Amino acid sequence: AGRSQHAFLPNDPEGRELLGLFSLAFRRRVLFGLGPSMATGQVRPTFSIHLKTSTCGGPERHGYPDPGYHRSALQELRRAGIE
Repeated sequence: AGRSQHAFLPNDPEGRELLGLFSLAFRRRVLFGLGPSMATGQVRPTFSIHLKTSTCGGPERHGYPDPGYHRSALQELRRAGIE
């Protein structure tokens, strides 16, 4: 069984900047890692760089609006060597 995941970015200059950096991170294989599932304990793909998986609900639900997301995503990308 495979896993399907969707992520969302705003269609604005900041969102397009992150899209380019996420694409580079994916090509360099630093966007995802492997780690234990908190639900099952099995090893599965995990985000090494946090992505927004909802268009609503705010940061508590990994969604928008989140005014600090662009800044924090850039920090995580830099830590992974993506600039």
